[in-house]
Amino acid sequence: MKKWLVGAGIVTVVLLAVLPMAVSAARSAQTVSVSLSEFKIKGVPAKLKTGAVTFQVKNAGKFPHDFTVLFGPVKWKSGTIAPGKSKTLSANLKPGAYLIVCEQGAGFHISQGMVAKFTVGTFDFQTFKWKA
Repeated sequence: MKKWLVGAGIVTVVLLAVLPMAVSAARSAQTVSVSLSEFKIKGVPAKLKTGAVTFQVKNAGKFPHDFTVLFGPVKWKSGTIAPGKSKTLSANLKPGAYLIVCEQGAGFHISQGMVAKFTVGTFDFQTFKWKA
């Protein structure tokens, strides 16, 4: 009986030490749901936090679209997303300004307004650098 109580006590102590870290990590991860259609990118917030982010990108339009970071400290391309399909993209964001576009149609979708932007961190006007 004593061995069982000691074992249960050890398990409890380990769970109390590890569980808050797991919950904290889960809270700090960001998930952004994005919808692409003619000729809009919806769901991208104006500001995101540094660190892990997952973009769940759905093409709600009639034509192929993509989700490409044209400018920013971290770049990615989703590749073409067919109508009605989705892709999940993960990134580790660093401080800076980001410009997202849909590059389909040799720039035609960009010219029609498929542009979104967000920032991570704050811009320091004294140093002209982004900070977390």
